[in-house]
Amino acid sequence: MLRDSGMSVGRIDSRYIGINQNLLSESTFYDPSYTEINQAFISCFMNYYTTELKVSKDKTYNAVAYVYPDFKWDWKRQNSNVSISESSPSTAPDLLDAMSNNPKLKVLVLNGIYDLATPFAGTEYTFDHMGLDKKIKGNIIYKYYEAGHMMYVQNESAAKFKKDVAEFIFGCLK
Repeated sequence: MLRDSGMSVGRIDSRYIGINQNLLSESTFYDPSYTEINQAFISCFMNYYTTELKVSKDKTYNAVAYVYPDFKWDWKRQNSNVSISESSPSTAPDLLDAMSNNPKLKVLVLNGIYDLATPFAGTEYTFDHMGLDKKIKGNIIYKYYEAGHMMYVQNESAAKFKKDVAEFIFGCLK
């Protein structure tokens, strides 16, 4: 007998689809993109960690902080008692300060169109609403990838990513 199950879409990369067995849940901790992508990165890192860095294999490495039951993000801005926002944190005020204090500062914004962790067009919205002076708005460069949050996991996007970052770095040297 077949049982209907719900679909779970990857948060880090929505091209990855999984099965959600609990159809009554409002959310799930299972992210098919995390499961598919991160295991390869963690395996490579653990090999590097223990062979190249010579860290003892009895040490535990946790890829995410959420494994600690008492872990909580500190959403307060540095030198301020004001909480940024626990639902949608923003570093826009800090970036606005940095760009205003250094009008030569260039910013490269990389967007994966299948990224649900940082919603598509969210960066454009943020920069459009920062109140940047017109003189420094041109210092922001946007690049888009046919990929998710980690655009370098797809070969075509990885090549474009490398080219875009190199062009940005060399462009800043001029």
